[in-house]
Amino acid sequence: MDLHKNIGILLIHGFTGNLKTLSYLKDQFENNGFIIEMPSLSGHNSNYRDLEKVNYEDWFNDVENSYRKLSEKTDTIFAFGLSMGGALALHLQTKFKDIKGLILVNHALILKKSFKLLLVPILRHFIKFVYDPGSDIKDKSKTGLAYDYISLNALYEFMKLMEVIKEELPNVSAPLLIFKSLEDHVIPYESVLITLRSVGSDEIFLVHLKNSYHVATEDFDKEIIFNKSVEFIKTILRRENGNEFC
Repeated sequence: MDLHKNIGILLIHGFTGNLKTLSYLKDQFENNGFIIEMPSLSGHNSNYRDLEKVNYEDWFNDVENSYRKLSEKTDTIFAFGLSMGGALALHLQTKFKDIKGLILVNHALILKKSFKLLLVPILRHFIKFVYDPGSDIKDKSKTGLAYDYISLNALYEFMKLMEVIKEELPNVSAPLLIFKSLEDHVIPYESVLITLRSVGSDEIFLVHLKNSYHVATEDFDKEIIFNKSVEFIKTILRRENGNEFC
């Protein structure tokens, strides 16, 4: 399939994750004629210790700068985000209203509640890193998708980011395609409910993933994510351009 148009997609990875979490989708989108921009979020794709000095505004700047780079290549842009990347995609559309649509995979607006999580604002002053190996993925052949250590200071920044974005939700106006794994050990379903309740978008499409955990973009449902994403993009553009994208 060749869309014969310069359609850009901004792919945004998640907290402690790396670019490998989006490699399948990047390849599929590019093979089908899309223009891809994929930022490496500050503190990521290097050494876990690099996260210690990062704040959530750095991540805002990362995605905003990547949007500007992509907008130099095309004026038809969609944003796609996994986990924290989904939250950043929501933020991005509050600033750049020309983003045509948002595709969110297990997007993060709240973390699974735990007593340890409540202590993060205090513990970060005494403990820099905690060991947390592996990724939440059902396909155990996939490895090396995230750091094995988490910076508690960066986790605190992530928590602050989610609170900021929840306040921004009424200002999100683009159509949404939300993918949610029915078995996600990182982000609770409540994140979807918060979005449905608060977002300003008139169109929201929800797809439940039955054979993937949190990192669904590299899991057993990744083909569903790709196919439904292309269908969503074509639906949005068909409305603007007649039958050109049918």
